[in-house]
This record gives sequence, C-alpha cells and structure tokens, in this order.
Amino acid sequence: LTITAANQTVSYGTAVATVTGAGTYTASGFVNGETSAVIGGSASYTTTYTATTAVGTAGVTITPVTTLLTATNYTFTAANGTITIGKANSTITATGTTTYTYTGAAQGPTTSTVVGSTGAVTYSYSGTGATTYGPSATRPTNAGTYQVVATVAADANYNTATSAALGFTTNKVALT
Repeated sequence: LTITAANQTVSYGTAVATVTGAGTYTASGFVNGETSAVIGGSASYTTTYTATTAVGTAGVTITPVTTLLTATNYTFTAANGTITIGKANSTITATGTTTYTYTGAAQGPTTSTVVGSTGAVTYSYSGTGATTYGPSATRPTNAGTYQVVATVAADANYNTATSAALGFTTNKVALT
C-alpha cells in the first residue's frame, strides 16, 4: 500500500510538533475490495519544515513513518505530502506617555510594541471628543484630546497589523 501524507497549509512560525501532530494520510493500492479498515496501528510523521522555514519555500514535505502500521496482506510505502507556509499574523500595540502639557511643539506617543513583522511602523494621530485634528502622520501641537493608531507593515513572513487606538491628552499650559 502507498501511504501518502495529506498536504498541509500552516502559518509561518507554527511549531513542528503541531505540524507532525496534525498529520494524516490516505492509503491506496488495496485489492479484493479491501479498505483502510484492514490497517492497524498508527503512523507518525517527519517533516523538512521548521518553525523558521520562510513563507513560500518550495519543496517542504511531510512524510508518514509507517513502521507502526500493520496489515495482514500488505507492506507499506511512504509518500510525501507537501507543506505550504503562509504569512503569520503580527500584533502591534501603541505605547508611550499619554499626558502632555502644551509647549507649541508636536507631541504624542511615538512608540509601540510589535510581535511578528519587522516592517516599518507608522503612526496616525487624530482628535477625539471636541478636538478636531487629522488623521495625520504628524503629531498634534495644540491642547486637546487625541488618539494614535500604530500600523506595522507586512514583511516576507508576517502580515500587516494595526493597533487599537491609544488615547492621550495635551493639557493647556498654566500662565503666570
């Protein structure tokens, strides 16, 4: 019988144990009307995939190990399945100071925490409540309430991601 591993599609960074643990196979070559019901035991799997195999890499395989399979009238030949690696999702969180005092200079959070993509990070600032501003890539200068949204661009292995809005306030300066 030919034991052919099922093809899989995984996201970049998926653990090897998850890939091999999800392995399944189809059996072909039965005679006399027999079916897979005559096969006992279970197959394990090996793979050329690693958690750092790049998206789109060709020739990545998963192979059934048939040594624990049994069938009275058959021997087993393993056949590879293919693994297709797709981009994984990134996450980004806008971070930074959320309270400022008016100085006449542009102010607002300019940091973020990214998991995944190494792409460029951009920020979009806009007013909230009664404050009219943006959206703009330029930090605001006037007193008011604002929010910033951070976006990380996709790279070869990760998708783009956009953060939740981080609110911040620029307070009026006290005159003496």
